[in-house]
Amino acid sequence: MEKGRSIELRTGLAEGAFAALGAGQPEEHDRRVREALVELAAWADVIVLAQASMARALAGATIVEGVGRVVPVLTSPRLGVERLRALLRS
Repeated sequence: MEKGRSIELRTGLAEGAFAALGAGQPEEHDRRVREALVELAAWADVIVLAQASMARALAGATIVEGVGRVVPVLTSPRLGVERLRALLRS
């Protein structure tokens, strides 16, 4: 609320995605994650992925499109590399 704005946090689950990855079905994992992201994009202003393994479903993209909206997606691998780059430069 620092800037006078409230936020609403919601969680989403890509049901069965992790099991698919463990079963050697990475394409199925990625499909399920992308499907969940499109659903979240219907209302979210930004999406933050909880696990690094989910980032593979984006194939390097930093946005997801859903229901006529384009929503940025933050991933721990990308954010970690950006932070490391900033630390190394300072």
